Amino acid sequence: MYITETDLQQHRYPELIDAVSRDDPNFVLANIGRAEREADGYLNQKYDTAELWAQTGEDRDPIVKGLVIDLTLYHIYSVAEEVPIIIRERYDYAKTALKEIRKGETLLTGVPLLADKERDPDPQILYGHRSNRY
Repeated sequence: MYITETDLQQHRYPELIDAVSRDDPNFVLANIGRAEREADGYLNQKYDTAELWAQTGEDRDPIVKGLVIDLTLYHIYSVAEEVPIIIRERYDYAKTALKEIRKGETLLTGVPLLADKERDPDPQILYGHRSNRY
């Protein structure tokens, strides 16, 4: 997995995560996987996500790591009756940032791009006419 339980515990108190997950490590791991798949849906059209998710330790892109942590924490806390406001706001920001990355408004420098042949063709169609020169 791209992020670990230790990464989560550096952003939220471990006691809070344990309380929400009821000390079930499988619950936490399932939500890490869920968040990674959600982020993959945004990033896979522009970046080589197979290579991205294979990165570990200090090789991981800090922006992607932070965004996936925010997505994961939201999914973990969503089982509670009320998700804390800061968790909800960070989740909304993460989704907005991933959309900007997908559109190319924000570029990730430490993440490998897809080869040109693997990218989906640009959905925009250019049209026009040639002016009459005579």
